Amino acid sequence: MAALVYLTIGLLATALAAAQTYGNVQWFSTAYNLELRIDYVAFRFNTIGPAGVPYGIVTAHLYNPGGFDGLNVFYAGYTIYVNSTSKPFLVQGSTEVGTGSTRLQQAVPSHGNLNVTSTFDLLNDTLSQLVPFVNTHNQTDLQVYVGAEIHLQSAYGPYIVPYCYQLPANIQVTCPAVRIPTRPLPRVGGG
Repeated sequence: MAALVYLTIGLLATALAAAQTYGNVQWFSTAYNLELRIDYVAFRFNTIGPAGVPYGIVTAHLYNPGGFDGLNVFYAGYTIYVNSTSKPFLVQGSTEVGTGSTRLQQAVPSHGNLNVTSTFDLLNDTLSQLVPFVNTHNQTDLQVYVGAEIHLQSAYGPYIVPYCYQLPANIQVTCPAVRIPTRPLPRVGGG
């Protein structure tokens, strides 16, 4: 009788482990196959945003091509870069011009879309060069890079899916280097 009880417990534990493994495989497979689609990036040079600087908007959505709908997005972060095919754009050794994010706390529906549009603040020290650069290259050879991090909540904690797209072609690329923050060096010693 005891052997039958242990056999039943073993079979139930095996079935539970198999079900959990299947669920985890589905979750990670779906997360890997999510498609970020950047519709467009708009610069609002003449409008001051909540941070007191001009801003831009990344219009984007996250598409879930699979049948699993247990993916919860809690954050989308963006870094925006500009360049052109005819003249490089650099401020402090980088093409980065803005950053922004949005908090979501929403599930990506199976075979559906989740709007992950966000505003981004333009970096103040880039504006004097950025505005004429975009105005000059916008209709010809402007390239906008959108680096994105989609933060998902998994059973194991946060799971970050990185993306980088180059517009207007909307192709996946490796993003340019981010800016190195400039801070005053700490004072060392006395005197």
